[in-house]
Amino acid sequence: MRQTAVNHLIRIIVFAPIVIILFLCWQPNNRNYKILDVSLDPIVITDTTLPSGNYYTLHFTVQFCNPSYGFLAGGVEPGLDGITEMLNSLCVYDIQGQDITQQLKGWHTTTPDVFINKKGVKRQFYSHDNLDSLVNDINSNVRSARGNKILINRLFYIEDKKILPSSIQVDFMSYSIVEYIPNSTGDYDDTLTKNVKDSLMHISD
Repeated sequence: MRQTAVNHLIRIIVFAPIVIILFLCWQPNNRNYKILDVSLDPIVITDTTLPSGNYYTLHFTVQFCNPSYGFLAGGVEPGLDGITEMLNSLCVYDIQGQDITQQLKGWHTTTPDVFINKKGVKRQFYSHDNLDSLVNDINSNVRSARGNKILINRLFYIEDKKILPSSIQVDFMSYSIVEYIPNSTGDYDDTLTKNVKDSLMHISD
């Protein structure tokens, strides 16, 4: 009887740490993301190597969701399965309510451009040919529009400086998001130049 109790205790001592380790390593990973908010903010660019116009940075606020559990899954990048609900449209309007979505342009990037100001602060931006291209990339779950990369700002410009966006609207099947756009440059009042050596774009305050 005593030997049986000892054997039982040994099993507990041996297997208890294994169970605890497995429990701690069995972690959730949020496979998708949901867009909660969107913003379009002006940024000043005077770099002659870039197209002339008024520049804007588009940013999504998202919530990672739909967790699945696995061994050390918490260390995996969240949101790799993409958006939970596809976008129907992403539109920008001027103060008269006219749709100026097609006026916003960009360029195709597969890796983000890096901007740095005189203080050494770096910012990353993706760009897309236009807003429709951004919507397609999100719905198609391309690498630049899934996981943590959806949090990186998107850079667009409007060639005609007289055209000023007033609001931005994102439509999904079950909900919509509408946000107003500031006219001032605010914290983005920077000047951009390009560093050819490092392939970095530079911002000087």
